[in-house]
Amino acid sequence: MKHAFIIQVHAYPEQLKEIVSLLASQNHYFIINIDKKVPDVKFKEALNGFGNVIFTEGRRRISVNHAGFSQIECTINLLRMAQELNVDYVHSLSGQDFPCVDNDTFDAFFEKCGNKSYMHYDSPEKARLWSKNKYPDRYMRYYAYDMPGRNHLLIKALAVVVNDLLKYTSAFLHRNPISNVAAGWSWFTWHKNVVNYVLTYIDNNPLFLKRFKYTACCDEVIFHTLLNGKDAELNIEKYNSLRFVEWHPKRPSKSLPLVLNEQEYDDIVQSGAFFCRKIHPEVSAKLKEMLKRNICL
Repeated sequence: MKHAFIIQVHAYPEQLKEIVSLLASQNHYFIINIDKKVPDVKFKEALNGFGNVIFTEGRRRISVNHAGFSQIECTINLLRMAQELNVDYVHSLSGQDFPCVDNDTFDAFFEKCGNKSYMHYDSPEKARLWSKNKYPDRYMRYYAYDMPGRNHLLIKALAVVVNDLLKYTSAFLHRNPISNVAAGWSWFTWHKNVVNYVLTYIDNNPLFLKRFKYTACCDEVIFHTLLNGKDAELNIEKYNSLRFVEWHPKRPSKSLPLVLNEQEYDDIVQSGAFFCRKIHPEVSAKLKEMLKRNICL
């Protein structure tokens, strides 16, 4: 089978090289969006010599802003590029997702899984709770996360002010509700049947996509909503993304998800996950070496 890894990256070119080197194989393709706000030279230099590497260029290269519609736009662009390669599976990653298994184990799993797709929906209990406030707060308000020039401190500060103002004026700015809302983790592994379904739906329903402009963190909403109720038809395992992410850490953390280190090694290996996140070049250095040794056994 042919696999495409669609990767959104904005920092740590040497870590990206580590990820690609571990996943490199004749049947593995890497489609990479380097955030347009940062120079791309070091990333391209780091991957010089690797085969099957494609970078977004021109209009397809997106300036990605955390929580903005640009994250959705970037994912769709990368999905289209993967579709053009006619791959069997697409795996969405960031530059802070690290492989946990060797390529033989990885490929063999998908040869035998019956064309299943993998993503993570919020549990029914959490979905019932969060549908009251958390989800609507993301898509019923207007947000300004994709203001041009977000890499400048002044624009960042201005975006904070604008978003605060929009919060207090949201009662006067009507937005149509979205039906069948669902949410979960934004990182997924999809068989081409799901990729084709998603892109066809978006092409045939442009207003659906447009409705997610000026929202917050809806990269964790749009695809789950689009696919909500289609899990049986499209063979989606909806509570398993094949990724280890620690939202309930056993040690103190200033932010979530937890930035992983060697203390999580056993949990990662025992989870059976194919990727773990979030990984940092310094904080996770020992963990990465442990994972590399395990992969290369």
